[in-house]
Amino acid sequence: MPPMKAVCCLILVVCCLPVVFAQGPKEVRPGFSARVEAGVGYVTSTDQLDADADKRADDLRSNADRFSNVLPLLLFNVRYTFESKRQIYFGTKRESGGPPGLALGAVLPFDDGSKLDAAVFGKPFEEVWKDPYLDGLRRSDTNKTTYGAKLEYSDILGTPVGVAYSVAHVDVDDDEIGARFDALERDGWVHEAEAEYPFRLGRGMSIVPSFQFAVGDLDGNANSYKGYQLKLGLRRFSARYGFNLFAAVGVNDYDRTHPVFDKSRDDTNYSAFGVFTFSDLFGRDALFCNLIAGYRHRDSNIGFLKADTFLGGLTIGYKF
Repeated sequence: MPPMKAVCCLILVVCCLPVVFAQGPKEVRPGFSARVEAGVGYVTSTDQLDADADKRADDLRSNADRFSNVLPLLLFNVRYTFESKRQIYFGTKRESGGPPGLALGAVLPFDDGSKLDAAVFGKPFEEVWKDPYLDGLRRSDTNKTTYGAKLEYSDILGTPVGVAYSVAHVDVDDDEIGARFDALERDGWVHEAEAEYPFRLGRGMSIVPSFQFAVGDLDGNANSYKGYQLKLGLRRFSARYGFNLFAAVGVNDYDRTHPVFDKSRDDTNYSAFGVFTFSDLFGRDALFCNLIAGYRHRDSNIGFLKADTFLGGLTIGYKF
């Protein structure tokens, strides 16, 4: 796999991972703290829109042959905590469904127990097809850049309630399909809002239902959409191990008729992900290990866009 494409896949995996680490004592002490992880990931998919799929799409009426990639994973987070417990951070911040990839942000705690996490983010190394709908012709890829900002407000008024909002700008360098059909232009803005309410099941364990609403306000109205997602998570933290599991179902309703397939696109998305963390690896407090597994299924009324994706990975990390 070319280095740029490996980095793109790495960021994709990072953005699909739920947060595993609770803030422990070391992270709230004044001064610098950091986590660094390295490992390997594996992705196998049938997604025709993925720039790692077959370069030639022989039939626009069916989905792609399965393709697979093994890729390196390198994740990090550097944080500085002030005496006031305010924090600034930079790194590959993990999210459950999207941005950010690389993030620079600050955490502001309030007297009522709530906290505000504000960040700017960017994903500069993604690759997409210039034109994914070339029937029987060789496809080539181009760069896609995403950047934006995100606000998360958690533990509102001392309750478990959390809300988040992000806005991101998408820019595709050489958008040949957008030049061929104005309705399929891919530049524009994506807005996402999410609310969650964790229920504690016992010490260190909680179940977390959440709802997300998204608006894709893109230049091409056949690519613009409204999305709705319901997600149910299960979190468990202890001194020696932790896990974060979730399953989600969502729909994307696109605004206008897709000019290639002569119908409006409607997608239903199913996903399940899990990260298992083992602390005190080899008897060392600073070492930990993550096991990653996930599955996504996109069911579309357009057969070419149906896709299954599996991913897995293993990382070993050091924290201080």
